[in-house]
Amino acid sequence: MDNWCIGHADNSLWSPVTHALYNQCNDKNPDTFFDNLEDPDPAIVQACESTDNPDECVTDTIAEVLEGGDLEEVVDAIKSDDEEDKLVDNLGEGNAEEALEGWNGPVLSSASAIEIELPEEFEPEDPANFGGGNPNTSPTDPPVPDLPDAPDTNLPDTPDTGDENGRSETAGSLGDPHFKSWKGEHFEYHGQCDMVLTKDNGFADGLGLEVQIRTKLVRFWSYIENAAIHIGDDILEVQGSTDAADQTEAIYWYNFEYQGEMTHFGGFPITVKVSQVKSHKRTFEIDLSTKYPGQKIVISTFHEFVRVDFVNASAQAFGNTVGMLGDFKTGNTLARDGETIINDFNHFGNEWQVLPTEHMLFHSVSDPQFPKRCILPEDPHGDRRRRLEEETVSAEEAEAACAKTLSDPLDVKDCVYDLLATQNVDMVGAF
Repeated sequence: MDNWCIGHADNSLWSPVTHALYNQCNDKNPDTFFDNLEDPDPAIVQACESTDNPDECVTDTIAEVLEGGDLEEVVDAIKSDDEEDKLVDNLGEGNAEEALEGWNGPVLSSASAIEIELPEEFEPEDPANFGGGNPNTSPTDPPVPDLPDAPDTNLPDTPDTGDENGRSETAGSLGDPHFKSWKGEHFEYHGQCDMVLTKDNGFADGLGLEVQIRTKLVRFWSYIENAAIHIGDDILEVQGSTDAADQTEAIYWYNFEYQGEMTHFGGFPITVKVSQVKSHKRTFEIDLSTKYPGQKIVISTFHEFVRVDFVNASAQAFGNTVGMLGDFKTGNTLARDGETIINDFNHFGNEWQVLPTEHMLFHSVSDPQFPKRCILPEDPHGDRRRRLEEETVSAEEAEAACAKTLSDPLDVKDCVYDLLATQNVDMVGAF
């Protein structure tokens, strides 16, 4: 450390503030945690053998026990997290039976059957005696009566939304960052930084479009704290609210003026709504119909969470966009060079971090800014150190709440993850 540690800010490439934040050159005390890793307690090793990832379990359990945690409770919590992770990861993947195997939850493989104990003298009855006839023969279908033609409902034609390639009706990003690409594919990125969600300098005959999001890290997950959109000469930044008592006002900056008056944005009509049903939900709707019929950009907030949706997006409007939503035509998650496909979403998020050469759309600066890279959580799949007593929302409750509101299995999966991460059933309102 003495040879390679930069102890003075004048010798560092980072700012004095950043250097002071991370400088530990004067700390020469050895960390006993690493000593324990080399020779772990046999009791911990034995307790972790039955978990999905024994090595990871040993590391996390050592840390918890050093902080005063109970060995048995810590390992039980890890096993519980493993079980929840397997359920959430498999939702919507077409293998529901495997996902729920051994799961003591609300959905059982024999949910439609009730087992009863029959008396010894019970004799099964012939099905024919119940009016069903011979069970080995198929009944004859009755003749179908002539029906009148269905009345003409005079429904308007659905606008052409460029959906000929099986494209999703909506694309965008949601609160606890779940990204939905132009092709409707879901993925997650839980780093903290400013990112380019999508942009196209030629949008709307040269007006230009750019959407940036700012994420905030909370333990093992993050959420979209702010979203900013730039069309033409206008910039709109929207932020969620952490004030539980705040029921009426929308938090936004219009061309860097707090709650500036606006009726149009970038030449398109814009409306701001505060939900009368979900009191913590606010919606900013930019109607693109004058240029792209039936299409909208919607930014909404629920408590502190922000989401961005592109509704009925077409190739005509968004076919040349780049960013976190991927390539519009192929759905590929492309790097900035427009050719390299990135399948590692941590790498992909870093790739689309806002650069100094790009105009930051937010009214204030937030850490980290390039060249400091996005801050990643230690364990993006779940807080392995969560104590049992901290859990107030179970996987069963989360799944039941999400299934009431959502029909798309992938949306349900995202919803379940958010409810378990935040331990807040009300988060279903964000969907």
